[in-house]
Amino acid sequence: MANEIVLQFGAQVANGFFKHTFQPGSIQVDQAAIGRAGHAQLIGFAAAEIVDFGDISTNGYCILRNLDTTNYVTWGPDTGAAAIKVCGKLKPGEIAVFRVAPTIVMYAQADTAGVLLDVTLLED
Repeated sequence: MANEIVLQFGAQVANGFFKHTFQPGSIQVDQAAIGRAGHAQLIGFAAAEIVDFGDISTNGYCILRNLDTTNYVTWGPDTGAAAIKVCGKLKPGEIAVFRVAPTIVMYAQADTAGVLLDVTLLED
């Protein structure tokens, strides 16, 4: 089979005289093995925590959503010393979609209070 995953994206900005629309449409992606891990994970603020991808053998597309209504969460790969190399930030309600490299260990850390992070990882 082919094109089992369909990703759609669009963005629109209207801020005073600044206006921009980005509508690339959708892409279709092959999924070699059937699999999905997903849950709402409580991410603390005292130290970065490993994002639990469950029993996925080959990382594919990751979807993160900050379920908190007040606090933000940062996320990124392991520095190699069991710590986070921040490469992303999700404000309340925001979503990130990206492909995860096969051997990556992801970390996340909440801002000032624990947040629920909705984590979905699709098998590649």
